[in-house]
Amino acid sequence: MKQIRDLADGGRAILISSHDPRILLDICDKAYIMESGVEEVDVDDALKYLEDPVGGYEWG
Repeated sequence: MKQIRDLADGGRAILISSHDPRILLDICDKAYIMESGVEEVDVDDALKYLEDPVGGYEWG
């Protein structure tokens, strides 16, 4: 993870696909939810969605 964070800190864009919220907390500046399309959300909102994907959490 340190290598990924170092690359991101160096100005590189990195795409990570994961259902592991620890990755989001540790290294992501932005998050995208892909469900019936794609929406950019805050990392905190993405974490809430991952905690309850069926419950219909809505952001925005």
